[in-house]
Amino acid sequence: MGRPFIFAALLLAVGCSRGTRALPPIRSSDEVRVMKGGREVARIADPDAVAKVVALVNHYPDGWGVPWYGPPVAEMTATFYSSGQVVGDFGIGDSFVTRTYGEFYSRRADSKELAAMRSALNRRP
Repeated sequence: MGRPFIFAALLLAVGCSRGTRALPPIRSSDEVRVMKGGREVARIADPDAVAKVVALVNHYPDGWGVPWYGPPVAEMTATFYSSGQVVGDFGIGDSFVTRTYGEFYSRRADSKELAAMRSALNRRP
């Protein structure tokens, strides 16, 4: 049972992988709303602060994938607005980041990048 089972499991895992792709950058925004635990914890409208957050998010152009087991759940999310319309989103987890672009994408991120993003998003409304 050992080797055939392991081979079948590996084949299934590889077959269910959907690969990775690049996502388009989040376009210019004039407001970022930050949610944590289901409630708004920050609203960023200062143009320089918004531009910094957009640049940090757009630092992840490629390597996005949709896990076969489902999307990981971010602990903090940022929704980007331009003239009141949603133009994108971004989530932060313990070792990953997320975006919605037709599907729920995620990718790994290192602790320094995650710390910089948390710092940029931790502003009071």
